[in-house]
Amino acid sequence: MGELHFLLVQKEEITRPKCTFSHYIHRITGMPIYHLASEDDENTFAIFLHTPPKDSKGTIHILEHMVLAGSRKYPISDPFFSLSKRNFPTCCNAFVGDDYTCFFASSKIASDFYRIFDVYLDAVFHPCLKKEVFLREAYRLEMDGEKWEAKGIVFNEMKGDRAKPETILWESLKAQLFPDTHYAFDPGGIPLSILELSHEEVCTYHREHYGLEQAILCFYGNIPIERHLAFLEKNIFQSIPQKTRTPVTKPASISTIPYTTVAYPGEKNQAEQIFGMAWVLGQVKDPSLSVLAHIFEKLLVGHDGALLSEKLLESGFCIQASGSVTEDLAYVVFMIELYGVEEHSAHKCEKIVLDYLQEIQNGPIPLHQIECAKNQLLAERLEITADWASYGLELLLRGAIPSLWGGQFSDFISAEPVLASLDALSEGMIQKNIGTRLLGKIPRASTLLVPESNLNIAHETALSLLIEEKVSKLDAKDWKENEKYLSKLGRLQNEPGDESCLPETPLSEIEEKLPYSDWKPLESSKNTHTLYLEAQTNGFVYLDLFFPITDSSIQLSQLAAWAEILTKNGSTGKTALERVQKIERFTSSFETSLVILPCWPQSPTQIQAFLQLHVGCFEQHLEEAVDLIVETRDAVTFKDEERSQQILSQLVSDTSMQMSERAHHYVEQLSCAPRNLVARLESYTNGWHAYETTRLLHKQGMPQSILKQGFRLLQRGPSDIMICCERNSLDRLDHYLKRLEADESFSNEALKVDLALYPLATTTLFWPTSVHHHAASMPIEENLCSKTITQLWAAFLKGERLIPDIREKGGAYGASATYKTDWNSLVFSSYRDPQVKETLHVFQSLFRSIPSDLLTEATLRNAKREALKKEECPIFPEMRGFHTWYQNKTGLSYEKRCLERSQLLHETREKLLADLERQLLFWRNKNLEPQISSFSPKL
Repeated sequence: MGELHFLLVQKEEITRPKCTFSHYIHRITGMPIYHLASEDDENTFAIFLHTPPKDSKGTIHILEHMVLAGSRKYPISDPFFSLSKRNFPTCCNAFVGDDYTCFFASSKIASDFYRIFDVYLDAVFHPCLKKEVFLREAYRLEMDGEKWEAKGIVFNEMKGDRAKPETILWESLKAQLFPDTHYAFDPGGIPLSILELSHEEVCTYHREHYGLEQAILCFYGNIPIERHLAFLEKNIFQSIPQKTRTPVTKPASISTIPYTTVAYPGEKNQAEQIFGMAWVLGQVKDPSLSVLAHIFEKLLVGHDGALLSEKLLESGFCIQASGSVTEDLAYVVFMIELYGVEEHSAHKCEKIVLDYLQEIQNGPIPLHQIECAKNQLLAERLEITADWASYGLELLLRGAIPSLWGGQFSDFISAEPVLASLDALSEGMIQKNIGTRLLGKIPRASTLLVPESNLNIAHETALSLLIEEKVSKLDAKDWKENEKYLSKLGRLQNEPGDESCLPETPLSEIEEKLPYSDWKPLESSKNTHTLYLEAQTNGFVYLDLFFPITDSSIQLSQLAAWAEILTKNGSTGKTALERVQKIERFTSSFETSLVILPCWPQSPTQIQAFLQLHVGCFEQHLEEAVDLIVETRDAVTFKDEERSQQILSQLVSDTSMQMSERAHHYVEQLSCAPRNLVARLESYTNGWHAYETTRLLHKQGMPQSILKQGFRLLQRGPSDIMICCERNSLDRLDHYLKRLEADESFSNEALKVDLALYPLATTTLFWPTSVHHHAASMPIEENLCSKTITQLWAAFLKGERLIPDIREKGGAYGASATYKTDWNSLVFSSYRDPQVKETLHVFQSLFRSIPSDLLTEATLRNAKREALKKEECPIFPEMRGFHTWYQNKTGLSYEKRCLERSQLLHETREKLLADLERQLLFWRNKNLEPQISSFSPKL
């Protein structure tokens, strides 16, 4: 078996995070294979390939899409989405970095894991790469009325991505830092350049960069490495030619372009200038350099009280400072972003930043600031969480990229090298490195982003001119060829192929019962309902406190803004920045937010509302964390009005910068708001109306009434506390929790809502963007159409109609159908969508009739798997308290959730069609039409 062809290079026990690391090499191809063995049953694989871009045509991005669109063993048009429907992955996707591509998936079922892995291996190494797939994924030219237009999934995705300021800033700085290397190109593709790409270029690139001898394979989870090696030996290494592994060559030496000014889409009366500055600190293979870069980020711009942030904010140079560390390249890049800059010269902006850095270098650097940075870095490295995908993938990414450039994989997984580097870190060492790495003669670059309201018009005009030019150059042979492949694409879209060639995970392999979390009541707690869960947390303690809101005179959108600035303001005896520094030093998270829940049964005028205070900290900092909670409850003041306005300004800025990402959620809220109170109020507390309220408060100031109402509900105390921690933390917790309990017990009071405080505005939003987001919704009557039936309906329509019609035919980046139980609504949505009329027609038709011809036993099984996955994705320790509390408050006991899961598994086609027909008949009798909401370009 594996003994003949796999050589064990290294094996190491890692204590934090607890896992065993193994490094193998395939003797013939030289392929590295890395494995992190843990007790986690969510197993993950990741296939990495070094894919440096040759230009900004988006070749590596389009290839990433195309390899998952039909292969030698699985020659159907879109096995990627079919695979997800027919199997049971917790996550399943692919993405491109600046010079690598990663294909990955995770599953909790071992047999399912290998079914998915087999499809991925064949897709990556033996794809079909048909030209008609290129026309779908990259671009094609089609007549729309009297005008030629370009359509394509990646083309449209990148039109949306290139409207994001953070993308524009990073691509500009990267091109300045590495002008003579492949990092000067945009790996995702620039829309104008994508139109210059040919199908032949994509096929050639695959032949050059997708060989077995150029790949890295990584695994995480509780499946033994021996089983992985046996699978590889049988499935991909049985008949391979003798090849030598191609070494990855480092990009050429760096010669920077120091300053530039770049425009981004934005209204000048709303958007702001953004200044970015980046330094190349050294090679990514050095783990101590990674630690230093993250210390720079946290020490200098990690929060408003950080060394550089404080100086920049006090001087009025900007309204907000933040930073990031990029380790996806051959080099470590440290970047700062400054928002609301009024200076119009990139060169002058850079000089101001460097002068402040010189002051910091000359010191002194307070010890508590260094401790803040250390705490935040340790929290990042040790917390069991993931920004997206799976925890296993987060760890594999952390080690795989440096290993590509000669780094030791395990050095980037284990916390021990980080701890050693932090122990050696001193004030003098930090000052020395600021001098040599930030002020010295090392590569750095600066970019000033300036909003330009007509930029989208200019981009669209340039695209139209290029399309007209391309059309004018087509001869008769070209037209014939184009028609031939457009015809093939049409057949591909309408007849995607027989999915039965793909493996399928039987429903019998899916557990009917959910994993049980043993939450226990804390007996010593009297007036506050307190539950705790013993769990592996890597030494963290997580506290969630819930304060009921029962005063109907409270304006919830103002209270949401108050909650956002509560933890960032000063207190009796502490300035705002001193408090921020203490929070950063002793916690990993410390934030407040509003939670809106429906009453059961749902009411048109009543809800449940709570202020949530979420705190995470290392066990040794528990006393300080509790002190901060008590201080927030009893001693925070809003006397520093300038600070409050500064925070509100930052909130407006943050939301503006992330608008294209948030828009999808906003339009879903707005489509449901006219018919559902919870959706309406969520729009006012964390949606479009919340953004509008924050802008208004920034201009007018926070009313005194909301300050009093907010503190009054805090001082009543929490009705519920949820605790997730390891066993050895519980004894200490019992003592501290007495300081947090309410003085008196609570009754389950609902909040009666004054609807006049929350008027409904337009459901169409306009923003300087180049793509649309759409949503349409209808209310569900659960006495006619049960929860499980509606969940299956949504999953079925997503897989069989919305993805094929809106994404694959229409070119949208994505489309979805969801049953929002809190909103009591079935919601269809599309995002980064080039179309309006066609998408809305699909939405409306699906609310009027059931495509029963598509509902077979096979597609019903697909829908069941899709619906069940939502319960299968792991809930990380930080979020377990909220999830269990939410389930308790909304009547979703463990027994009820298991019952619903069993019902869903056993629903029949006949029952589904009968219930849906009753729901559609109800809508027709009530003359109900879908409520439409859109987020559209402001041209």
